[in-house]
Amino acid sequence: MALLNGLRAAYQVPGPGLNPNNDIGVFGIAGGGVSAAVAIEYQPWYAPELPVSATVLEALAVDQRSFIDFADGHLGSGFVLATLVGLESQYPEMRLNEKLNPAGRAMADLFRDSCQVPFYYLTPFLPQNLLFTSGIPPADEPDFQHVNRDNNLGRNNPEGDPALRPRARCWSPHVPPTTR
Repeated sequence: MALLNGLRAAYQVPGPGLNPNNDIGVFGIAGGGVSAAVAIEYQPWYAPELPVSATVLEALAVDQRSFIDFADGHLGSGFVLATLVGLESQYPEMRLNEKLNPAGRAMADLFRDSCQVPFYYLTPFLPQNLLFTSGIPPADEPDFQHVNRDNNLGRNNPEGDPALRPRARCWSPHVPPTTR
């Protein structure tokens, strides 16, 4: 909703002379793609006055559990714990620290207290279950399932709204063939 509120605010700034009747395009890659997707998902009912007519989304996680399962143990394995730390701020019932072993807590603290970008790459190919006391892969952790479902894109899309419907076959080196 922040993106939509930002667009609304842009029309209120004196000087640029933005025309509120011009079409708006929304673009986002990765985390920005998630923000853009949430914006177009909510726009029809949250900000119907904004004429969003074009959207480009790239390299975003639409399904949180699938993303965590896919990234775990691969090159982007560090994104798994970073994602969980990010979700934890809105879902304290995840009790992430209680589930992490000392190495996992140290890594989570690093993500919490610093710019995450360089740290995503500290644990390539590390199976994330090695950071958890249970040994359960984080994609399968029962306490995380409702959080994953709550954060899947497309859940708040009104019936019949064309936003977030696939428009073309997906090809990406980041998407496993079974999900293309």
